[in-house]
Formats: sequence, structure tokens, C-alpha cells
Amino acid sequence: MSTPEPTRRADPARDAAQLLVRLAFVILFVGVPLSAILSRRSIFVVMPIGTALILVAAALDVPGGAMRRLRELVINPVALCLLGLLAWAGISLLWTPFPGVAVERYAKTLGTIALATAAAGLLPARTKTSNLYLVPIGVILGAIATTAMVFLAPDELRGPGDVEASVIDRSVLGLCLMLWPALGAVATRERWNYGGVVAVSVAVTAIAVWTPGGMLGVALGAMAAATAMSNPHRAGKLWGALFAALIVLAPALVEGLYQIRADRLLGQGSAGYQLSVWAVQLREEGLRLVTGHGFDTFGRSIASGYLADLTPRTVLFEIWYELGVLGAFALALVVITAFREAGSHPPSSAAYHVGGLVCVCVIALTGDSTFQLWWLTLVSMVGVAFSSAARALYRSERPNVAIDRTRPAAMV
Repeated sequence: MSTPEPTRRADPARDAAQLLVRLAFVILFVGVPLSAILSRRSIFVVMPIGTALILVAAALDVPGGAMRRLRELVINPVALCLLGLLAWAGISLLWTPFPGVAVERYAKTLGTIALATAAAGLLPARTKTSNLYLVPIGVILGAIATTAMVFLAPDELRGPGDVEASVIDRSVLGLCLMLWPALGAVATRERWNYGGVVAVSVAVTAIAVWTPGGMLGVALGAMAAATAMSNPHRAGKLWGALFAALIVLAPALVEGLYQIRADRLLGQGSAGYQLSVWAVQLREEGLRLVTGHGFDTFGRSIASGYLADLTPRTVLFEIWYELGVLGAFALALVVITAFREAGSHPPSSAAYHVGGLVCVCVIALTGDSTFQLWWLTLVSMVGVAFSSAARALYRSERPNVAIDRTRPAAMV
């Protein structure tokens, strides 16, 4: 007598949580790339909504394990180094010359990073394939929409070579960053054809809009991913050490180039002028090289005329100017631990984690972005996408089964 198959017990809370996660993925990874071409401030509205939905879903699905997962997330080496950097930035508010606006921006920055970090840590333990594919789909749709906007309304949406005033340039930089978790997502399912389509769509968009920083970031990211294919752990340590050394030794490099008159070799253009401005600034800093001028001083100083308009707009200058040597060392620790964490992932996705981090660092160092809130929000969202791709990896392998091909004898 056959026994009836056990029926799946309905769990309304879990079903609701899965629906909220699906909606959050649509908002984050499809809504953000599409809305980015319409407004520079759309990410500040869309990204918090998507991450908040993930937190609500976690509260419904694993109410007892949410706090445990958050504790595990906080003791992660990358999170600890990031907390150290944020703590020093908070202390620097005591001597910043713009305390009112600096405190407000610090609160927004802290809230954005905390929200994205909590969302990344409380994602479902296993990312569904249908949710995973929303990342490359969003990148492709965003690339198509951005390329179309270049020809439909270039004058209205693009500023005069300034990424801060350009909707389209910001959109392209976002696509260059989202390319890497999208490639990591298709790599977990070995859909290499889809990965090629995603990469080509982003490359075509970056060329059509012509964003040198984004194109350089993608190119060096691809080089880093190639070096990480065979030994991701070693590649992560090497690339992390390279960028960390660049952050810490930046003043020494600038002074050395200034001593050999590299500013004259570069001519009267912006590169030569920025080198001379930085070298002169270093000589006038004194003890400020240790403490910095305080959080949120860089942009305010340029706006108020204290710093020249052609001051280097790069993370290297900003971290030293605002947070000094302690902030530079803290950022270097964040970078090197993040690269080591990326290299520790399984080889099928570690290469794209390393490539994505290289792309982020290159764009930040070329001057296309600083520690503005839109950039930090974008990087935080990319971190959530990477976390979802990492949770899509198969946790086990099917065991080998020996099959007996002999035909059994018939029973009499």
C-alpha cells in the first residue's frame, strides 16, 4: 500500500520574506541603473528602500538568527577596519572648520554604510537563481538606456566634463562597478555567454559616453581578474598591497615627483598644476599631516575658495587632507583586508571580486569620484550585489555513485 507524499507546510512569513527579497532585488539592481539616467539623486531614494526591504524580509524569515548573523558580520576583519576608519572620521569632527554640515554628512554616510552592511549580512543564506539573474539584467538594461540617452538628450543630461554635474557620467560609473557582481553572478551558473553580453554592453556604453576613468577601471579590473583566475588568494594579497602602499606613500611619491620637476615635464596642463599644488600644500601642512583638517573639509574648502579649483580631486588627496596620516593608514587597512577577503572566495567568483575592487580603486584614484555621498552609496550597493552573488555558490558537490551495470537475475 502506497503512502501519500508529505505535503509542504505553508509558511506565510517565509513566503512574504521571499517576495520582499525579490522586490528588493528588482529595486536595487534594476531600478537603480534605470533611474540613474533620470536624476542624480535617485540613488539616495531607491537604494535605502531596497535595503530596508531586505531587513524586513530577514526579520520575517529568521527572527531568531538575525542578531547572530549581525554579530558575525561586525567581527569580520573588513568591518572592523571600516569601523576604525569611521571612528577616526567621527573624532575629526571636533576640529573640522565646517561642523554643522560635516556632522550632517557624517550621519548620512554612517547611516548609508550601516544600512547596506546590514542588508548584505542579512541576505538569505541561499540566493535564488531567479533573483541572481536580476543583477546582469539590470546592468544590460541600464547600459541600453544610458547609450540611448547619449543620443537623445546629451546636452540636458551631461555636464561639461564634470562627473559631479553629469547624470550620464555617474550612470556609466555605476555600470562599470555593477559589471563585476553581474559577472560573478553568471559565473556561479557558468553562463559565460550572458557574461559576454554584459561585458560588451558596459564597454560600448563607456566608449559612447567616453569616461576615461571608467574605461581604465574596467580594463585594469579585467587584468586583475585574469591574474586571480589561477590563484585568487595570492592575487588578492598582491593587488591589496599595491593599492594600500599607494595610499600610504602618496605624499612621498608627490614630493619625489616634485623634486625631479615632474610638474614641468607634464607642462602647464591640469596634471602638472595639480602636482605642484599638492606638493606646496604638503609643505604647508605641518602637524595637519597627522590629524588632517577634519571630515568634509575638502569639498567645502574648494567651494569657499580656500583651495584652488584645480586642486587634485582624488581620494588620495582627500584622505590625507581631511583625515591625515591616521586616516590614510586606516583606509589602507580597509583596502588590504577587503582584497584578502575577496581572494578567499571560491575561484569561480573570487576573480570577479578582485576585479571589482580594482575597478573601484582605480576610479577613485583617477579623480572621477571622491568620498561624496553618491559614490559611497553606489559602492555600498555594489557590496550588497557581491554578497548576493557569493551566496549563490553551490555549497556541496554531488557524490560519485558507482553504477552496477550487471542485469539482475529474475526471481522465480
